[in-house]
Amino acid sequence: MLKKTLISLSVIILLLMVGLRSMSISPFALGDALDVSTSMGAKIACSGRFISGLSEQQVMQDLAAYSVATKLLSIVYTEHSVTADFIGLSTSSATYRVGLGCTIDYAQPLVDLDTLRAPPLRESSLS
Repeated sequence: MLKKTLISLSVIILLLMVGLRSMSISPFALGDALDVSTSMGAKIACSGRFISGLSEQQVMQDLAAYSVATKLLSIVYTEHSVTADFIGLSTSSATYRVGLGCTIDYAQPLVDLDTLRAPPLRESSLS
């Protein structure tokens, strides 16, 4: 009985690891992979929506090109930000700022991005 249980458990773990690898997620860095996936999803969705003007469906198609795992992201849009949630295990957000673009939101940013202003663009001398 113990032998069957150990074999079954080993098979389940192996299948889980193979499944994770098929989604480009290392089973040994699962927590980091989830955080990277949600951060990447939030940033790309933010840029796609607020800079490129893509529809929500186009954003999801764009994300799917990066990894199969991004299909598991739940994306929520607000007026100037995007939140990505990976089946309740990891959540990240990104905010759009005029003149700066989209940035991933961190708990303790190094710089107050809301106070930054982009310098005006100069006309190029190249023609």
